[in-house]
Amino acid sequence: MHSVQIGSSRITPGGGLPLWPLTIAFTGYVVFWAVGIPWLVWPLMALPMFVNLALCKNARVPPGFNGWLLFVAVVIASASMIEGGASGWIQWAYNLGEYLCATVFFAYTYNVNAAADRVIPLLARFWAVAIVCGILGMLLPHFQMQAPAAHVIPPGLRDNEFIKSTLNIRFASVDNLVGVPRPSAPFPYSNRWGAVVLLTLPAATWYVFRMRRPRSVVWIAIFVVSIVPIVYSQNRGLWIGMAVAGMYLAMRALREGNIGRMAAIIMIFVLVALLGYVTGLTSIVLAKFNSHYSSDARSSIYGLTWDAFKQKPWIGHGTSGTATGNVVGGVAVGSQGQLWALMYSTGVSGLVTFYGWLLWSFGYSRKDSGAMGTVLRLPLLLAACVSVVYAFVPESMVIIVVSLACVLAAKRGSVSWPQTRRSPNGPLAIGAVNPAASPGALQGGGSK
Repeated sequence: MHSVQIGSSRITPGGGLPLWPLTIAFTGYVVFWAVGIPWLVWPLMALPMFVNLALCKNARVPPGFNGWLLFVAVVIASASMIEGGASGWIQWAYNLGEYLCATVFFAYTYNVNAAADRVIPLLARFWAVAIVCGILGMLLPHFQMQAPAAHVIPPGLRDNEFIKSTLNIRFASVDNLVGVPRPSAPFPYSNRWGAVVLLTLPAATWYVFRMRRPRSVVWIAIFVVSIVPIVYSQNRGLWIGMAVAGMYLAMRALREGNIGRMAAIIMIFVLVALLGYVTGLTSIVLAKFNSHYSSDARSSIYGLTWDAFKQKPWIGHGTSGTATGNVVGGVAVGSQGQLWALMYSTGVSGLVTFYGWLLWSFGYSRKDSGAMGTVLRLPLLLAACVSVVYAFVPESMVIIVVSLACVLAAKRGSVSWPQTRRSPNGPLAIGAVNPAASPGALQGGGSK
């Protein structure tokens, strides 16, 4: 059995890049959250990913990668318009850093062999962790504690609103209008919880329906119970996104002539509606939709964002209104949704490049991707729909690019890099299999 050497890394034929950075990022996120540094997990794992990609001379870039890089270039160029001194530069650097992390996650996932089969379970478990934490938020709505990281982070940083939100560990926030707890853990805010649940739901759904008993029984139970924290979250974006996903899948089933699948999707929605009615959960939904306070507040922010956009329409302001003190009622202008964040910070250039990439990727991934592709490209469609109310940096953006990379990798087939004639004693990629230390790991059936 021969090993394949990629640049200065050595892996098994078709082995692709090691999975462990993705595993730590999604499985270990809740640990980083409990410590008070959830924002650190993405750059921390992007570093070994970048090193492995740099060492692999034959690694490929996913289709549409240049379009994504064009968007990142616009974010970089928007720095020329920054106002607000150091605060503006810090916020811009944070946003750019998260987009760069998503860039690395995108390229890395595409080069993981059998990415769909190996990464989808990670996304599914990430969804399950959010649901379990959401249930804890309902059971312990008033629980709060100071994160351990608060004792080591300098006082100047602790006063930053974003850092402060991650150092206050809580499971939920209580909505004074409806009077019920809104799950938020393991994220600082309920809207971020809703965005992650929505964007990982397709992966979780695919994973569960591909599983066999007995574990699938546990997962189905989690799906049934998830209805409660989803309703209590009062995330209208989450509710609307789920409805859009259901309608899309039903239309696809009808187009393919699969009446049974379409009937099953409709039946699921009917059962959920009946369950909500019997348990009284529909009253929370109706109360939220009838509440005009949050809608009026958002409309005010959106109007001010539009006014600011007209001042610098082409490349934006570089950051949100937080850096320049353009804040209303504690909410920064240029926030409350990815659409508005891009409109304020990057202008027309950012809007065109980001949504152009998103729509092109959705269209490209529709070709010959099968049932799995139909489900896993849903985060792209859902992102376009809910970007009006949800910001995507950092977790949701990573989920979007990783889901897309799984579909594109499945379309491409297994990673199959050509053999090279480099010395077999060269250094290994981080996390790669060492054939000398673990000969059994390289044994494959049928090899001569």
